[in-house]
Amino acid sequence: VRSRAILTTLLSFVFVLGVLVFVHEMGHFLVAKKCGMKVEQFSLGYPPKAFGVRYGETEYLVSWLPLGGYVKVAGMSDFGKDNPEGQPWEFQSKPRWMQASVMAAGPAMNVILAFILILMIRVAYGEYAYLNSTMLGGVTESSALYEAGIRSRDEVRQVNGQTVTNWAGVIEELAGSLGQRTDILVEREGGQIVKSVMLDADITKLGVVPPLKPRVGQVVPGHPAENIGLQGGDLITAVNGQSVVTWWEMSQIIQTRPGEEVTITWVREGDGNGELSAVVTPRANEVNGETVGRIGISQLRARVPVEFGSAVSRSGVELWNFTSSIFQFLQRLVSGQGSSNELAGPV
Repeated sequence: VRSRAILTTLLSFVFVLGVLVFVHEMGHFLVAKKCGMKVEQFSLGYPPKAFGVRYGETEYLVSWLPLGGYVKVAGMSDFGKDNPEGQPWEFQSKPRWMQASVMAAGPAMNVILAFILILMIRVAYGEYAYLNSTMLGGVTESSALYEAGIRSRDEVRQVNGQTVTNWAGVIEELAGSLGQRTDILVEREGGQIVKSVMLDADITKLGVVPPLKPRVGQVVPGHPAENIGLQGGDLITAVNGQSVVTWWEMSQIIQTRPGEEVTITWVREGDGNGELSAVVTPRANEVNGETVGRIGISQLRARVPVEFGSAVSRSGVELWNFTSSIFQFLQRLVSGQGSSNELAGPV
């Protein structure tokens, strides 16, 4: 089983990296051809050559080292001949702006690919319903926000005077204020209050949880939730008589009661019987050295359709946020505020 997992990971890495490399090199290739440059080779992978085929003036290759790729333009010295002859189709014979365009086309294609993928996912699957909310689904007790008095169910209205209208806006403004004294305007029970918070510089310690409803996605066979009749789609409304409106609130109560009886109350769509209730005993599970309770249910993350125009603008914002987070992490890494343990690959 372990060898199969390793093989799957390895093949996934090669596939994902192959797509990224192909799109990147295609950018160099297309712009070079558009600028009248002769492209001698287009290779997926680094030498030595595995196999290839020549079509026109270009040899298309697959090489043995699957760690990147290259486009060999006449007059360039990456691979092959490296002494320009002054021919009009060579890289060095073209104006500087054309040379710069060829060099920039690779990264630009990767950015375009990222935007298209985000847009496709958003159009095909819609977006999570919670993204249209600014309510905090949960606030961890170890966070600076909790210490400042911000709690689950608070509706964030402004961060440092900037109005936020959706979950992405909340995260974007908080992420932009890491390591700084931040004024957060929240609405609670019809009133508005301002909390001044010194945010941690590490975004992983922000401590906010999205407002996912406590709706059951799947029930694990043989676990306590199945024994009391919980089903996918059921909405949990209370645990031990305590009202819950987010998944985080519900899970916090259950996690702290391993091996203890708790009463679960829920409603089922299309069921005219009103609220259902049953007693269940969460199983004890070890998570990061801590014993927590589990009843064997997963979240149902409801999606809602999104208009194409909105999908385009939201995808652009999301791409910007992803890109910005990369540079913000690199800044924290160089300054010593981040950890190399946060690094991750494309898979």
